Amino acid sequence: MVAPRFDAIFFDLDETLVDDDFNYRTSIKATAEAIARASGRVSVERVEKAYETYSDTYWNELTGVPTAPSGSKRLEDIRHHVWTTALEMAGEPDPSIISVALLAYEIARREEPVLFQETNSTLDRLRPHFKMGIITNGELMEQQPKLDATDLPRWFQSIITPECGYMKPQLEIFDIALKSLGTTADRSAFVGDSLKWDVLGSNNAGIYSIWINRNGAERSNGDPIPDAEINSLSGLTDIVFG
Repeated sequence: MVAPRFDAIFFDLDETLVDDDFNYRTSIKATAEAIARASGRVSVERVEKAYETYSDTYWNELTGVPTAPSGSKRLEDIRHHVWTTALEMAGEPDPSIISVALLAYEIARREEPVLFQETNSTLDRLRPHFKMGIITNGELMEQQPKLDATDLPRWFQSIITPECGYMKPQLEIFDIALKSLGTTADRSAFVGDSLKWDVLGSNNAGIYSIWINRNGAERSNGDPIPDAEINSLSGLTDIVFG
């Protein structure tokens, strides 16, 4: 058997191992329904559209640990800011509705997460041969319920979150991850779904970048270029054992 190309493989969590988009969309809908009932002035569809629009704008503008425009990197503060702005956009300025939104969203986001079908089988195939870690931009309080519900920690020796003081694509979070597994960039690979956060960050860190592109997205001019591209985790073994 050919020796593996790497000593360690790092993974993004959401949309790489966990189908978080499904939970995200259903959580927005459940929260919008709760808001519409409590308000009586806005429709579910209007709230959904406002939240999705502003949330996408907010997160797309971030390039490091979030501190603005919410003024804080705490997840609770970010959610409060995004829902407040979204409700204003939807035509519901009543501040008492914010507490309804935050509670409904928190409950909905804690619904049982869904792993991609090939997640466990791929990790099982890799574990005897590699050290494995997670690098996620989600704070631990948000990610821990997903980790616990899916039993993902059993596969990994290291889980790095923004509590370390950095987030992808900042170089420092990758350095911390490498040290956590006692490995080096040239002997490591990183798998993630985001060109902006995952591919750019791992490229800058000198780590072999693998873009998981499940939906057949096309790169735009100026987008970071991954070292490899796969459409599911099942394609990973051919790369790391190649």
